[in-house]
Amino acid sequence: MTKKFRHIILTFFNIPKFNEDPFLKDNPLIRKILSQEWLEMRLKLFEEITLPSIIKQTNQKFWWFIMFHPDTQKEFKDKFQKILPKNASCIYDLNWQENIFKKLYRATEDYFLFTRIDSDDAFHKKAIKNIQNSFKKISKKQNEDFIINFKAGYKLFLKNQQLYQFYPPYPAHFCTKCSKLRATRDINTGWNHINIKKKFDYFEIKNKRPYYIETIHNTNLRNSLDAGDIIEKFSREKSKKILKRKFGIKLTLENIKDIYFKNEIMDLQQSSYQKNYEENNKPPRIEIIQRLINKIKAKNYLEIGVKNCNTFNKIKCRNKIAVNPIINNRKKDFFSRYYEATSNKFFENYEKLLGKNKLEVVFIDGLHTFEQSLKDVLNSLNHLDNKGIIIMHDCNPQSKAAACPNQKEAKKIEGFNGNWNGDVWKTIVYLRENKKDLNVFVIDQDQGIGIISKKTENEKKIKELKIKPGDLNKLTYLELEKNRKDFLNLKNKEYLEEFIKKL
Repeated sequence: MTKKFRHIILTFFNIPKFNEDPFLKDNPLIRKILSQEWLEMRLKLFEEITLPSIIKQTNQKFWWFIMFHPDTQKEFKDKFQKILPKNASCIYDLNWQENIFKKLYRATEDYFLFTRIDSDDAFHKKAIKNIQNSFKKISKKQNEDFIINFKAGYKLFLKNQQLYQFYPPYPAHFCTKCSKLRATRDINTGWNHINIKKKFDYFEIKNKRPYYIETIHNTNLRNSLDAGDIIEKFSREKSKKILKRKFGIKLTLENIKDIYFKNEIMDLQQSSYQKNYEENNKPPRIEIIQRLINKIKAKNYLEIGVKNCNTFNKIKCRNKIAVNPIINNRKKDFFSRYYEATSNKFFENYEKLLGKNKLEVVFIDGLHTFEQSLKDVLNSLNHLDNKGIIIMHDCNPQSKAAACPNQKEAKKIEGFNGNWNGDVWKTIVYLRENKKDLNVFVIDQDQGIGIISKKTENEKKIKELKIKPGDLNKLTYLELEKNRKDFLNLKNKEYLEEFIKKL
């Protein structure tokens, strides 16, 4: 049975979303996004790119809410209001969720569809139609909240007015959240779209026709030409035709030049945000893996569990091997080899594939279960150089939900926040109990980074477990909670520094 729904488009015009306090008027970012110069620049982008793509939608059955900082200048508010279509409304309130809820709370539909589009990006003219058609098909078998994402998109590089078709390495920020009526107060598209698969049921539409445009210019912070696989680059003339026919966009060269070359407008935003974003969002595992590779001068690196190559593509090593049943975002370079297979199948054919080459650094981030993670470690040990190191992710779950061995069941447990580590931690306990020839410890960082290496003859004996864990399959999260430090041989960052120095 097809479920009734109401479709909401959300655009954040000048409300900061990047850990900036919107109430602090002395904040440099807030001052900039409230300035007349910034507003006029952003309005040009909005009028040139976003607005025509929404007006040209073949399906106009949606509401469009555009959020502004409440201190936005009155003259600008009046000017902006005049250019909007009838199904669009402006909200000048930091508590925009509650404001929208008041408009919707009497709705009788089964679902709300929330789709985000930024004020400098665009949708294909059939995007809304296809989002709603996809919802109708998926919702027949779905009873919980879920995400719809169209994989293929364009990047529009304003400097040369050219389009690049690409596939992002993570869910695009244009994805649609389909929420049941009971959840309307949680009208939030400020989610971390990169990790959204872990929090909701996720449906990816592998569309051949790109359905959105990410615009690259000097005033946006996070989009770049090197984020994702570039499939095709279009000439300037071809790009203009695509923009006009598929998106309803006709760029004005004079306006674009004016926007592109005024770099000083966003200097403060770039410096304050970019620094925080890079520091807070670069996973420590990438730095740890690279440091270990550099320290032991490793030539052979294996990574198990590389679906989108988010870690793999950032690692530098002479020979890199990626293993996963499905691998996206491959880099075409001399150093990388990709095997689309289960890790078990890969190791069965190891000698045929790699001969007698020994592994020097292995990163395991595959299926998050005790059984499979243990197999991956033991198989890796069979081909590990004497000085080699195995690194494991997800070794230190912080909740019962995160530690549940079944991801679908984990989502039903109270306290689930999107992080799913499974019972990988039991592999650490098993190795500490049964493999006395190994050094095994976990760094208390990045959801638990396990480090496994072979002991040398002169090495001090690692402290034994104080208790015998017994049948690991019956071991519960409650027991881990009580004995976390002892079970995992949990260490801090300073210990890791000492470990690397001694290699």
